[in-house]
Amino acid sequence: MYETASRNEESPLAGRPNVKRSSMNRYFKRPYAAGIMLLLAGLTACQNPRKNGADGQDFPQKERYRAAGEKLAAQAQASLMQQVKKALREGGPVHAIDYCHAAADSLTAAAAKQAGARISRIAQRNRNPANGLETKAEKEAFAALAQLAPRYDTSLVRAGAKRVTFFKPIPLAMNTCLKCHGTPQKEVAPETMAAIAERYPEDKALNFKLGELRGAWKISFPKVLGE
Repeated sequence: MYETASRNEESPLAGRPNVKRSSMNRYFKRPYAAGIMLLLAGLTACQNPRKNGADGQDFPQKERYRAAGEKLAAQAQASLMQQVKKALREGGPVHAIDYCHAAADSLTAAAAKQAGARISRIAQRNRNPANGLETKAEKEAFAALAQLAPRYDTSLVRAGAKRVTFFKPIPLAMNTCLKCHGTPQKEVAPETMAAIAERYPEDKALNFKLGELRGAWKISFPKVLGE
């Protein structure tokens, strides 16, 4: 239930030089840049740095990007879980798998569109093959988040040449999730197993226990502050 959209879209800043402060007025005519600046500016009050042993990198505006990532991740998670719970009520785990397979993409994309961010979820034991750990940065970030067990109460913010990437752990937090991600035949019913095998033949997202790290949000922002 924690899968999401394909992450192959092009960066809004691909091929562009870093934006300097002297050219900000021209640059902010772009809707996505204006959106992210409004989001970051509105979160200035949330800049209190966290004592974060897994997140040693430091750079200007780091905590503003963290606050923006926290807000978007919370919105997307709440929206997705609301819809998954609705699908479970309407048709049980098999129907929820259908929902996650077909409809989760638009939910996560909509939460980030106005900020010009790209949002996805990644996992070491992924269900959707598009959401595995593909890059060195993803593998390193996920390993750092895994070290936070059993408390996944922090986040990572990493700066690249053109984008800033936020990572937020997603622990398996509800017993309901075990109906699709728990132990086969014990918590995951045979008909649910059959639906998983049909839609995700390379599934790795079973045999989880409550509280384990299921995946992580990955939210990538364009660098618009000139740092």
